[in-house]
Amino acid sequence: MHVQVAVRHDTADGRIRRFIETELTRVREKYSPISADVVVDHEGSTGRRKTVEINVKVPGELIHVREATDDIHTSVEVAVRTLEKKLQRFKERHVRTSNRKRELASESAEDE
Repeated sequence: MHVQVAVRHDTADGRIRRFIETELTRVREKYSPISADVVVDHEGSTGRRKTVEINVKVPGELIHVREATDDIHTSVEVAVRTLEKKLQRFKERHVRTSNRKRELASESAEDE
């Protein structure tokens, strides 16, 4: 999986980038996304609000997650957990659809 990290309104040291990539390895192991774009933003006049947006490309769909907290690590962790839930729902929906199509195909083959 290709991971691209962009930071707005601040400079990111290597630790944040490595932390994001480490957190996304769980996603990579369970699911097979094509790529992930991560945007880290410091919002507000003081820059205290840390926002993490993750866009993950999976076959046929783009999954978007956005989380904001006062701590960058917490924002990343919450965003990755939310992403895992969305990917699980996507996978279940995809498997159900595939199984249903196979059932319909086998029923129509039996009818002939």
